[in-house]
Amino acid sequence: FQFRSTSIMPSRKHKANHARSSWTGEVSADGHNMDNMNSIPEDLEVHSTSSNVGHSLPNPDEVERPERSKRTWLLWVAICLFVIAATAIGVELGLQSGNENPRRIHNAGTARDSASDQKRRIRLQRYLVNNEVNTNEEFEDPDSPQSLALDFLALIDEQQLNAPSGDLRSRDGYRLLTRYIMTLFYYQMDGPNWNFDLLFLSDFDTCYWFSLFEPPVGQLGVICNENTNEITGFSFISDNISGELPKELAHLTTLSYIESIGNEVSGTIPDEFERLSNLRTMVFAWNSMSGTIPSWIGNLSRLEFLYLSSNLFTGAVPNQVEKLTNLKVLAFNDNLLNSGINPVWKLPKLEYLFLEDNQFTGQLPQNLGNVASQLINFDVSSNRMVGPLPSDLFELSSLEIVDLHGNAFTGMIPETAITEPSAIKFIALHKNELSEQIPPSLARLEALTHLDLSSNNLIGQIPDLGAMPDLKYLFLGNNNFQEGPIPNYIFTFRQLKELSLKRTQRTGNISPLFGSLDKLVVLDLDNNKLTGSLPTELGTMTDLQFALLNRNFLDSTLPLELSNLSDLRLALFNSNNITGDFSPICALPGLAVAVNDCEETTCDCCQLCCSDNEDCHQYTEIASHDPSWESSYQRTFFDFSTFQRFGVRDVNKQNN
Repeated sequence: FQFRSTSIMPSRKHKANHARSSWTGEVSADGHNMDNMNSIPEDLEVHSTSSNVGHSLPNPDEVERPERSKRTWLLWVAICLFVIAATAIGVELGLQSGNENPRRIHNAGTARDSASDQKRRIRLQRYLVNNEVNTNEEFEDPDSPQSLALDFLALIDEQQLNAPSGDLRSRDGYRLLTRYIMTLFYYQMDGPNWNFDLLFLSDFDTCYWFSLFEPPVGQLGVICNENTNEITGFSFISDNISGELPKELAHLTTLSYIESIGNEVSGTIPDEFERLSNLRTMVFAWNSMSGTIPSWIGNLSRLEFLYLSSNLFTGAVPNQVEKLTNLKVLAFNDNLLNSGINPVWKLPKLEYLFLEDNQFTGQLPQNLGNVASQLINFDVSSNRMVGPLPSDLFELSSLEIVDLHGNAFTGMIPETAITEPSAIKFIALHKNELSEQIPPSLARLEALTHLDLSSNNLIGQIPDLGAMPDLKYLFLGNNNFQEGPIPNYIFTFRQLKELSLKRTQRTGNISPLFGSLDKLVVLDLDNNKLTGSLPTELGTMTDLQFALLNRNFLDSTLPLELSNLSDLRLALFNSNNITGDFSPICALPGLAVAVNDCEETTCDCCQLCCSDNEDCHQYTEIASHDPSWESSYQRTFFDFSTFQRFGVRDVNKQNN
């Protein structure tokens, strides 16, 4: 055995801090994808991975790999026994030390060059050509992936396969076909430079060309059915595979699962893949693929999970997508697509829809429940969508995530007449053109943990939302509400971590009750009409990292208790009438940015010293989440300005 400690993360990060989870379905307890696998070969590698590994895709109940057995624990017992045996008789098992990789020794050797081997090569080439896998022209270049794969099979491979007498459907024909195509895949996708060779080009049967990683990653490489020895899938995560996908993969019509995450796969989806009629899962996420989404994809009628996230695809969502009536998860997010999205409303089983960060246009259906009643996660943020929101948006019984921010939606926020407990946990409608008042019925969404309505044209009074006991993030800033005090119900949100009431026309005092919000990390009361003194109770908010109290009419001496805010990183107190010595705050170890007024205070650590009625800095943005589903809707950074971001390392400590 050879054990390696490694961290598998996307090599091409489109967004920060990818949260990753394992595929499931009929999943084994340890997360390994080992169902219907042959016995573990003696030289099988098991890789140790760090705690941040996994898929950069949705949660475990969203995706499943090909068939799994219930015997995974037995396989792991076998692995442990192999480890013990390898430790006891390392010489006999060929235990390797240092960086040497024993699986590549046979590849470094001299190729066989006997007359019989050369004849075998000729016969193998003729067989592949006669069965229309390749043409003779594709073998003319000795350095082509086809030629290299053929050379391996005929001149290097210890299995020494011969050209079968039967066609590709025969047992021997299929065995040759799979070994040839996966060898071709290795050469065409720059196999010598993979992070993990996954036993490719080893002497084992092709079904054993895989490696196991600690959960939640599981098995990477070739996936086979134990009973039939048919290849049913392959998986490559952050393995540095690069190049255009071989069209020859389309001959593996038994494939039901293909996955590449965090690699450098380029080019288009080969048209030949239309033949893969058994596909249930197609994942090409965080790669460099381009071109358009092919219209023939609608012919893959068994597809349940389709991920083309974070690539360079352009053009429209083809109308033929509506034929994928078994589709449960559709992810076209983070591309350059620029059409309407009407075809997705013809998918009756759709549960997860991720279309964010494109250039999609058009309107949403007014009765979403009639066309997408099974939706759990709905994200079309950062597009060019217009028109009103669906009238029943908050009444879908399964809906948990609603992220529509960064569009041009207009009209009212929908009322909800829901009487049963709602499943909605996350609502992000910021950066739209929504108007009218916040409907008080939002308070019925008692499971909410995140509500962001900032940067719209909302008016009227801020309604009572106090029936949300689990609310952690509340952003209402940059709206046109009527003047009024900070709502008292906010102090019932004992789980609250971030609050922004920036430019919401708040008046009156800052309540001492803020001291009860002991989990608050962000307090943003910037650009209001608050008066009075700073309560000493603010000093009890020891988790506070960002205090934006600037541009108000506060009139007091700086409380000494603020020196207790040991985690404080940003302190904006300018454009007030706050007097006193800032030195105790300057002594805080994590303070990165401090801004105050020149005339009223002494502040040796202030980066900027402002004069009254002067905008002297750019810390005017709302640090609302701009989350992505890849990050499990977690905060990825704090951003209060156009020129500085605060990382998440401290907030991770906070969340733990």
